[in-house]
Amino acid sequence: MSEADDATAASEDAQPGSADGAADSSVPWARRLWRHALAVLIVCVCALIQWTGEPSRSLTADEPLHLVRGHVYLWKHTARLSYAHPPLANVITSLPSAGKADEPWGEPQLVIGGEDEQRVLLTRMKKRGLMLPDADETRAEAVEKLWRWPEANPLRISQHYFTHDFARARAELSEGRRMMIGVTALFALGFYAWIYRRWGWVTAIISLALLCFNPTFLAHGRLVTSDMPAIATLFASLAATVAWIERPGWGKVALFCLATTAMVLTKHTGLVFVVTLSCMLLFAAGLGLGGFDPGKIGEGAEAEGRGGKRAGGLLPGALRARRGVAFDSWKKRVLFTFVQLALVAALMILAIDAAYFFDRVGLSMAEIIAEPEPQNWLNRRYKGQLVERSFLGRLPDPLRLPFPYTWLVGLATVSKQNASGHGGYFFGLNDYSAHPLYFPVLLILKTPLGLIALLGISLRLAVQRVRAGIWPSVATGVLVLFAAVNLSSLVLSHINIGVRHSLTLLPIMAVLAGRGGALLIERWAEAWGRWRRGEPEPKPEPGTAVVEGGRLARLRAALSRPREAPRWIPPGLRRAWALSAAPLFVAWAIGSGAVALGLYAPHYLGYFNGLVGGPGGGRWVSVVGEDWGQDLGDVATLARERGWQKLAYYTQFPMRREELESRGLETEKVRCHVEPSPGIPQVIHVADWVRRVDCFSWLEGREPSDFLNYNVLVFSPEDLGAVLDGELEGEAAEQGSEGGTDESGGTEG
Repeated sequence: MSEADDATAASEDAQPGSADGAADSSVPWARRLWRHALAVLIVCVCALIQWTGEPSRSLTADEPLHLVRGHVYLWKHTARLSYAHPPLANVITSLPSAGKADEPWGEPQLVIGGEDEQRVLLTRMKKRGLMLPDADETRAEAVEKLWRWPEANPLRISQHYFTHDFARARAELSEGRRMMIGVTALFALGFYAWIYRRWGWVTAIISLALLCFNPTFLAHGRLVTSDMPAIATLFASLAATVAWIERPGWGKVALFCLATTAMVLTKHTGLVFVVTLSCMLLFAAGLGLGGFDPGKIGEGAEAEGRGGKRAGGLLPGALRARRGVAFDSWKKRVLFTFVQLALVAALMILAIDAAYFFDRVGLSMAEIIAEPEPQNWLNRRYKGQLVERSFLGRLPDPLRLPFPYTWLVGLATVSKQNASGHGGYFFGLNDYSAHPLYFPVLLILKTPLGLIALLGISLRLAVQRVRAGIWPSVATGVLVLFAAVNLSSLVLSHINIGVRHSLTLLPIMAVLAGRGGALLIERWAEAWGRWRRGEPEPKPEPGTAVVEGGRLARLRAALSRPREAPRWIPPGLRRAWALSAAPLFVAWAIGSGAVALGLYAPHYLGYFNGLVGGPGGGRWVSVVGEDWGQDLGDVATLARERGWQKLAYYTQFPMRREELESRGLETEKVRCHVEPSPGIPQVIHVADWVRRVDCFSWLEGREPSDFLNYNVLVFSPEDLGAVLDGELEGEAAEQGSEGGTDESGGTEG
């Protein structure tokens, strides 16, 4: 393809709906209906995969905290627990329980084998003089008497809530997960619709398939966390930014305000994203990109003066007719855009205050520091002075901030967590220091190979076009620029506890890869049509440069050139043979994700692609972010198959023991450096093993009987050598005496 052809394609690409959209509008309505039905079918299949796999997945580490935060918000109309995360995502997952505030709290319902744990918790609370909720109190009244309610400690509050009636709480968690599956499906449909209106059906269906057939995307799309709402609101904010740049107007300002406010009410990091997108808008206004082009503004004003159709104005009313002159200067464009962004910021602050019920808004810094801080593990590390030792503590004491106190505590918490470092196992490095390659490596290894390959070709094609002077559209530019900024921030991040913090890049990767796949299909279709008609390949016009060159040009030529059918192929199949490299390559890219879904269902959280040999090889790269406790159902299934009724289990999350007990198993708590009772299986998570291997000295040199989903080590009694003959019993006693401590004197790691 010549430079002139590419320039034409680039100009079409810059106008949403003018290229693929125009071609698609000529398609008969019945065919368009079938095309959209295929998109809906893809979304439904993925939602069904999530729905059917949910019951087998046990609760993960953070889900109970998110669920209880949402319950408290809806039942008590307070956001005092919503400092780690803003409340929007938690409210969504708690909507099925919104009407349960007036239900009775009820008597404690002990899980099988859970009497000891329940008694320990209740006895501990009584000794400390804490009140326990009465059975006839409503659930809304009872939450105020849960453990550590005065200190606003969501971990202990959720532990008490789940311990009281684990089956009921677990059922509510399942309802929240299904709400999140619905959010994921709605986002996928909106994702498809936005791409369809901009680039047409081919790009939209490829991008949708690449996103929905991504195991990492589906894994986090069914959990009661803020991950999926964060992805959805961020992508909506990117779409609003593109719309504002392409056709500036007050309607686009309102859309941007709505999307970014939802994003800020979902994640604290959304504030950083808002600043990034605002800088993009100011940059576009200064350079006159898209609808900020003075020529386009002048044309729009002239058209309006003739009574033509409105092209999207920056100013209301009669002032709009003067905009062609008023915004000729880049300074005026930037200034007016800045004023609009300031209005967005004011409305956003008002929305944040309202979401937190205007709780302690407008406090001075001295008053903020004097307030008792909510308690959590990070607060204890800073001895209750987290806010004072954060960036907020550097502000002047008399300064009053128009934000809720709880929201400010959340900002301080996130900033100090990042500054302190929250790392884990990465290529054998086990400490709190972060690694700059952590997120780039995980994004590559936890994404299907087809998407990675198609994305690589897409990026290479984009680079070649830019080198030839053909710039991408506004939408492509915004997505690529934001992805680069986001990835750079992740490289500098000190919180390395899983790929979940980089999930916002997955839709962008799918769009860019889908656009590259569509270009391959389109160029192949042109070449195939010429081949069918017997037309020669077009040659570049004199004086024009060919954009493509080198090895990639030969690859793309090979992908786009139909193949001569061998003589042994029947004539009726020769046309199918001609549909060769390009469609097959795109189909393989999509199919690699679909195959991964089938091979690793429903264990998607620990998915790794073939570059490291799948999940098994991936555990040499990362462990901590792959195991959130989701595999305890498989532990219970293994115990039933082996006839085990009791397990020795090490964990730092008490509700995981309740999860096992709710599935009919009795658990004995394993303490660090304390060997459990002989004769029973021992279960240890790999994430605990790699970080606290010294705790399990009695297992040195022993091999586990089972390695469940590459996340859980199971040592059967036979592998431990726990038999009843006196010789081995004496050896076990000798090992116990060398440890120097017993179970009652140990502490949980």
